[in-house]
Amino acid sequence: MTKTVTSTLTLSGRKFSKKELIGIQQTIKTFPNLSLTELAQTICEHLSWTTAQSRNKHNACLDALEKLEKLGLVELPSKRPQKKRESKKVVWTEQSQAKPDIDSSLAELGSITLKVVTDKAEVTLWNEYVDRHHYLSYKHPIGAAL
Repeated sequence: MTKTVTSTLTLSGRKFSKKELIGIQQTIKTFPNLSLTELAQTICEHLSWTTAQSRNKHNACLDALEKLEKLGLVELPSKRPQKKRESKKVVWTEQSQAKPDIDSSLAELGSITLKVVTDKAEVTLWNEYVDRHHYLSYKHPIGAAL
């Protein structure tokens, strides 16, 4: 059972009116099957709670919702267990075995070209080389680390 809203509150740097707080309570009751993420996005949209770049203030909203729950003003859905994604083991083939050292100067070798790896076979081979020869082995790259 949730408490009744009696006044305004300031949470996560935003002042919520009594009407907005009641709206948040109604949204949570209306959509009981939404995940916390979906709920925060919906509330941000309803309140036009966005950053200067017009993105929803998702994290601030989640923080505010948790504080509202601690105050007894809302009852949030329970957190859903996250599915653990298993990473595929990189299989080593003969293609990535160490080759003889190149014992030449760059001038003797001529031009060297760097190529962006794009097709699946090339990406797989690149990952194999990294897994086999890099001291940290292969880890799935994320975002800017690509």
